[in-house]
Amino acid sequence: MVGLCIIVVGLSVVMQAQGNQSKVISQKAKASSMAAAETGLTRIQNVFASAKFAALYNGTDWATAIAADGTPIASTGGTTNATGDALSSQLTAVANSSVTACGTSSDVVTKTTAIKNQLAQLRTLAVAGATTYQPIDSKNSYRLVSYQYAGTSGQMPNGTAIGRLTIEGKSNDGGSDSVSRIMVDIPISGTATTNLPSNGFVPGLWVKDGGIDKNWESSIQTSVASASDNYQFASSVAFSDCGANKLTDSYVSDVQNQITSTGKTAAKTSLVMPSVPPIPTGITPATLSSSSLGNNKNNVTDFTASAFPAPVGSDGFSYYKVTGDLDGYMSVPTGRKVKIYVTGDIDVSLQHSGDTTNVQILGQKASGGTICMNGNDATNINAFILAPTYDAGKTGSGQLSGSLFVKSWGKASCMSSNSTVAMVQTQTWADIPDDLKPVSVPSPTIAAISGWTQMDITASVPAPPAPVTSP
Repeated sequence: MVGLCIIVVGLSVVMQAQGNQSKVISQKAKASSMAAAETGLTRIQNVFASAKFAALYNGTDWATAIAADGTPIASTGGTTNATGDALSSQLTAVANSSVTACGTSSDVVTKTTAIKNQLAQLRTLAVAGATTYQPIDSKNSYRLVSYQYAGTSGQMPNGTAIGRLTIEGKSNDGGSDSVSRIMVDIPISGTATTNLPSNGFVPGLWVKDGGIDKNWESSIQTSVASASDNYQFASSVAFSDCGANKLTDSYVSDVQNQITSTGKTAAKTSLVMPSVPPIPTGITPATLSSSSLGNNKNNVTDFTASAFPAPVGSDGFSYYKVTGDLDGYMSVPTGRKVKIYVTGDIDVSLQHSGDTTNVQILGQKASGGTICMNGNDATNINAFILAPTYDAGKTGSGQLSGSLFVKSWGKASCMSSNSTVAMVQTQTWADIPDDLKPVSVPSPTIAAISGWTQMDITASVPAPPAPVTSP
């Protein structure tokens, strides 16, 4: 009897020990799965820190509007993707605003690539969804259950809106799987910041390096002598002042005095000159060459859609690519919208009686590009020209109507001594397409987590509360 009692007691102790051990293992696995969920939460918060605008979209948008490499899937000729278009614009704006006014296009590319890497992580999580856990280590993983933004998709909240993030962590630390789910609320607030000046200043001529030099001088002019010195602009002038020799305030004042009678303004600016936007995905531009254009200014080629067919993007523009120099005389009919990407120098005269934003010439030369406006009165250029690496100048009596954003003015071997007007500004910020101007940058304030809830993994995730509007 004594022996039997000893055996029973021993078995009870062993069973209790085994129960306690199983409980410890279960608790350890549960703690590990919670830790895995917390790790997933931290990783998504880190992505938001680098690409805050992504928090303004639902997780389902990450899956459908972002490609595997993190590139927003914008609209193409046959497919409309408004969310992808908005993400693309915001990515460009954030990348451009992250560099200084004197930053290079390579700086923007570097920042764009870094943000894309972050967006790619969100896309991977959203596409995997309930089917695939993302590994943390050999025993722990996590997945995105859902992310719901309570505000209007892609827009800054007028007050505070909640981003409800639900993460599931899984651990097999102990021999069997344990799964934990947490739901957190992330307060999102703030207003869009803008790179556009609040005083309405709009540059018609934007010069990145130096001032308005004449006679191809490498040094910066410190004064403007007279109207015959080629400072003939019925246009506001912006100076990024990125050259080795910095512009003096008196120089800028002299330029201002020269154009005061036109009602325009000259000023230094901290704005970042926009980069040349990439050709949209899915568009293969038609090839355009100087030989296909008129080479006689008295016999201008009629640049019609039938004579110059090209793929049309969702923006309504016909897309062209010139590998090499663009040289010729063209007439663009009213209503025709064309974008011409040029890898070489630009020496072209255009006749265009419609909106000057309907003709865009985009210089892609990496460095050393030149633009020479050499037409007469009958061959003015009516266009928006964006060429951040080009030196521009003018000969003859023709002029540019529209906007000209370039590296320098007057340093190209293209400057005459005539006193005719070189440029007439016809555009405001509202006239210039979003991808060709410094745009509003969505940079929401993402506050600390305001709610943390452990959920049953079989429960449905409730919708976040409605945004709280600022008074």
